[in-house]
Amino acid sequence: MLANGFAGRILPVNPNRATVQGLPAYASVADLPEVPDVAIIAVPAAHALPAVQALADRGTRAAILFTAGFAEIGEKGAAMQAEMVAIARRAGMRLLGPNTLGLANMHNGFIGSFSTFASQAKPKSGRVGIVSQSGAYGSHLVSSAMEAGVFPSSVIMTGNEADLNVGDMVRMLASDPNTDVIAVYSEGINDGPGLIDAIKAAYAAGKPVVMMKVGRSEVGGAAARSHTASIAGDDAVVSAVLEELGVVRVRTTEEMIDILQLASRRIFPVDNTLGVVTVSGGAGVIISDAAEDLGIRMPEMPAAAQARMLEMLPICSPRNPVDVTAQFVNDTTLVTPFTEAMMSEGATPPWWPFSAMQRPPRSRRRRSCSKSATCASAIRTASMSWWAEAIRRSSRATRKRASPSSATRIAQ
Repeated sequence: MLANGFAGRILPVNPNRATVQGLPAYASVADLPEVPDVAIIAVPAAHALPAVQALADRGTRAAILFTAGFAEIGEKGAAMQAEMVAIARRAGMRLLGPNTLGLANMHNGFIGSFSTFASQAKPKSGRVGIVSQSGAYGSHLVSSAMEAGVFPSSVIMTGNEADLNVGDMVRMLASDPNTDVIAVYSEGINDGPGLIDAIKAAYAAGKPVVMMKVGRSEVGGAAARSHTASIAGDDAVVSAVLEELGVVRVRTTEEMIDILQLASRRIFPVDNTLGVVTVSGGAGVIISDAAEDLGIRMPEMPAAAQARMLEMLPICSPRNPVDVTAQFVNDTTLVTPFTEAMMSEGATPPWWPFSAMQRPPRSRRRRSCSKSATCASAIRTASMSWWAEAIRRSSRATRKRASPSSATRIAQ
């Protein structure tokens, strides 16, 4: 926090030191000169309950518990965790964790985490909120996303979710002015109706939710229980409900980052059609197959537009996909008129597509478009089906919502 310019007052508690990193330390919570807004608890499990009680007695409103050794280890740990939650609730205090790597607000420098990304001095802030039940995976996702140029607004790792859970954090990010897209890693859903309501709030705010829900297999479900004390649940039911809500479900980190890159541009399709401008005929065929598999139409370009493109480049394929061919290597400017034709005549003008080759000026970006165009040569073709799925699901999101029966099923 000191390195990242956090403006709030930091009050270390350590009975064995007079100072911590140059700051005066206090022997106990009772000795603090003021009531802290939030506390970070990093003590052995045997000392965690007394620490929570001391903070509750002082009137602290929230605590982040790095400490592990609770519900994730068995019945004895679960009983200790329940007692800790009871102490907090009597005092009106909220808990994140236990068994969490904490949270970080990249915009104000509050780095309440010991994750590897937190060791960076002033990590770049962005517009993607990341919520993860797993601390290690959450850290991996943040680091991988940053390497790909996707920067977080906030990172929250919920751990055992004794109190605050993934749904609570998604709801918070839905109202966060610094967040445009929400990424979720979940091993189990502990409050189905709450998560459903949070996702609805995110979509009402125009914020896509991209989710990796693991624990699909019997072995994976058992691993989830021992990791963060989560119940994996019936994957078929979870998948159906998430699809109803318009959540884009991914299965790998690479797919997660691909979708986050696209969604971060704040250009969301409202029609189930796709336009493609490519410099590779083969890539165009791959995208076309993926689009058909997912029920996404690729309307043919108007005859007049096709004739004009053939005048510019007789060897092109002007239908849709529009193939500029390898002539692009000799004349890179060809992509511009072909893409402009796709934008102005292949859809209802005016609109801006996603383009991997150039980023439209901010003043010309729109939150929705009637069709999406992409340059196939600049995107890994392995991710095309996921981009297509994002189009399909986001276009359905405004029309489909989970029913009360769905909420009941996912809660069970």
